[in-house]
Order: sequence, then structure tokens, then C-alpha cells
Amino acid sequence: MSTLEQNKKDMEASTEAVRMASHHLVDTCKKATDNMIDSGRKMRDSTEKVGVALHKFTSIATASNLSKIADDAARLADSMERLAALESTGQLQKLIAAMSVK
Repeated sequence: MSTLEQNKKDMEASTEAVRMASHHLVDTCKKATDNMIDSGRKMRDSTEKVGVALHKFTSIATASNLSKIADDAARLADSMERLAALESTGQLQKLIAAMSVK
């Protein structure tokens, strides 16, 4: 094989390698673009969800009866603790029986 033929084969091999590399680069860029679009969509969705949650939280926190709700919840928790204490000593059943109409 002559030097010219060898150089021609080398040039064709190099051209093919560059072509394959450029196709791979284009495919990689397409995938990266798709991923960026998907990430942007997810970010917008998440931002909207956070906004809705913050709006709900703000509505609850600024409610005029928030203080009353908190007091009621504290009294309920206290009552539940007292009932649990009565039940653990067996006195709750006696109390219920005494309050029952016979």
C-alpha cells in the first residue's frame, strides 16, 4: 500500500471519528436541554406548592381566633392527660360506672 493510500485511509478514519464524536455531542446536548426543561418545570411546580402552603400557613397564623384555638387545644391535651391518668389507676371505669344511669 502506498503512502498516499495510507494517508487517505487515516484521513477517512479521522473524519469518521470526528463525525461520531459530533453526533455524540449533539445527543448529549439534546439530553441536557431536556433535563433542564424538566428541572425548570419541576422547580415551577414546587415553587407553586410552597407558595400555596405559605399562604395557608399565613392565613392560619393571622386568624383572629388563633389564640382561642391554641387555648382550646391546650385544655384538650390537659383533659386527655387527666383521663389517661385515671385510666392507668383503674379509676376511670369506676367514674364512668358511677355516672351511668341504672
